[in-house]
Amino acid sequence: MTEFRDGEPPEVVEELRNSMERVLSSGVREEELAALRLDRAGACNDPRQDGLEMSVWFRQMIDALL
Repeated sequence: MTEFRDGEPPEVVEELRNSMERVLSSGVREEELAALRLDRAGACNDPRQDGLEMSVWFRQMIDALL
């Protein structure tokens, strides 16, 4: 995420961060967050396999975009 943050224009980074914030603040369930990340975004790794809740992962990524 830091590579993305450092390599993209600030407005693109802010847009992603704001989108992720909106998703978290909308009250979606963990299963919905997983589907968003794994199915819709096409991610190949699942943080839950490392014992990390999806909402915690989202928060960590949002923090990395600051």
